[in-house]
Amino acid sequence: MTLNLNDEAVRGGTLCLSKAGLAEGTNANTIKTAAPNGAGVDYVINGVLYHLADADNIAMTALAQQAELTTCIYLVCVNAAGDVSIVKGTEVTTADIT
Repeated sequence: MTLNLNDEAVRGGTLCLSKAGLAEGTNANTIKTAAPNGAGVDYVINGVLYHLADADNIAMTALAQQAELTTCIYLVCVNAAGDVSIVKGTEVTTADIT
């Protein structure tokens, strides 16, 4: 089943409307956003539009160390206040990935 964002079942969705251009920050242990459009990141939370201007040296959320020989996905999140956080996914042994 395909839903349109205007369908009643999904109205007020949460999504990102533009690329964040994530990269390593200038200072150690930081990240930066440098959106390809040069204007920052537009995103929606519960149907409300927000904007995050490009920024450098955003402190990363403290996370558990990733074990050697594993692969893991990290999710970069932005809340309604524009606070950036990082969530670490489940580690998988790299050799198990095909």
